[in-house]
Amino acid sequence: MSLCKQLTSLQRLEFQGGGMSSMVKLTDEQERALQLLNSLQLLEFSCFPNLLSLPANLRSLISLKYVNIISCPSISGLPEMATTCSLFVSDCSEELSSRYKEWLQRREMMNIAEWQQRSEMMGDETLNVN
Repeated sequence: MSLCKQLTSLQRLEFQGGGMSSMVKLTDEQERALQLLNSLQLLEFSCFPNLLSLPANLRSLISLKYVNIISCPSISGLPEMATTCSLFVSDCSEELSSRYKEWLQRREMMNIAEWQQRSEMMGDETLNVN
């Protein structure tokens, strides 16, 4: 964990299965260390056939913009994430793919609601750009 205290400006972190392909979840120490990465913008998990879940505290990573989950067929759910975060899921379980689609739909609905709220605040004439 002391290493992560020195990596507070780290922007990209990729966990790749390889020799850790039997990993089922991050350790408590790894999850605590992840919280120290204040500048982290991209987090990726790839090639973990036995990984059951992502860290539950992703929402607290305030700079996180992108989460990629690739070839992790045992993950079935998504943790709470900021609505500004982009998510990419590929080659995972049907259940996770289904939740990913639901997440995309919710995000799209939130974007529409946000756009409508802004247009109401600005007035209709602001939106008529020809």
